[in-house]
Parts: sequence; structure tokens; C-alpha cells
Amino acid sequence: EMDNQNPCNPRECYEGEWLEIIIDCAEEMGVPCDGGIYIAPPDDVCCSTCVEYGDSNQDGTLNVLDVVLLVDSILNPSEYSAIFDLNSDGQINVLDVVLLVDSILNP
Repeated sequence: EMDNQNPCNPRECYEGEWLEIIIDCAEEMGVPCDGGIYIAPPDDVCCSTCVEYGDSNQDGTLNVLDVVLLVDSILNPSEYSAIFDLNSDGQINVLDVVLLVDSILNP
């Protein structure tokens, strides 16, 4: 018998006792997110996702759409997003655009 009321903390009844099933997430296990950062999961997902710096639409590909979204974020700042901060200086600016374009042209 299974209890999946909380998908991130499922339980299974084994020999009359409820046991917690361990969900192994890469971030929690210390797996590095090389060239990117872990993004918090949506409410119905347990594990964070490793997203490459600059991949603002999180489609797995750095392209001109990511540059457009980055420039829009600079021109219309709403909140800081570490995905856009390619040089990890705590600011989103033209230096990040230059790094993103370089990453696209020289993968």
C-alpha cells in the first residue's frame, strides 16, 4: 500500500509499518551544477533543476531569445535573477549580455 499525498515524501506500508521513501535530488546530494545554478522546483515537483547561466527560458539551449530576454530584464528590471547574472557579480548589466553572446558564438 502506498501513501502519495505528498509526492516529495511518499510512504509505503511494509509489514504493517509506514516507511518513508527517500527521494534523491542532485542538489541535495551535492552534485555540482557546472556552468549554471539550481532553480527551485514548482510546487508539484520535488527536486531542483540545474539551469545553465543565461538560459532564461530554460529550454536547454542558449540562443538569441535568451539575449532578448536578458536585455529586456536590464531595460525593465523587476527582480534579480541569478540565471541572468553570468559573471556572478550580483548585478544584471551589459557585461552579462556580452558574456551571453560570447557563450552563444563560442560554445
